[in-house]
Amino acid sequence: MSDRMFSELDQVFQDILDGVSPAGRTRTARKIGLAVRRSQQRRIASQKNPDGSSYTA
Repeated sequence: MSDRMFSELDQVFQDILDGVSPAGRTRTARKIGLAVRRSQQRRIASQKNPDGSSYTA
C-alpha cells in the first residue's frame, strides 16, 4: 500500500473512533483481542502455521 492509501485508511479509522465513546473503544478493543487470542489458540492447537501449512518436526 502507498503512503497515501495508509493516510486515507487512518482517516477512516479516525472518523470511526471519533464517533465512539471511550468505554465503547475499550469494549471493542477487548472483543478484538479475545477474537485474535481464540484464533491463535485454535491455530496452535491444530499445529498449523499462519499460512495454513503444517508444522515441521
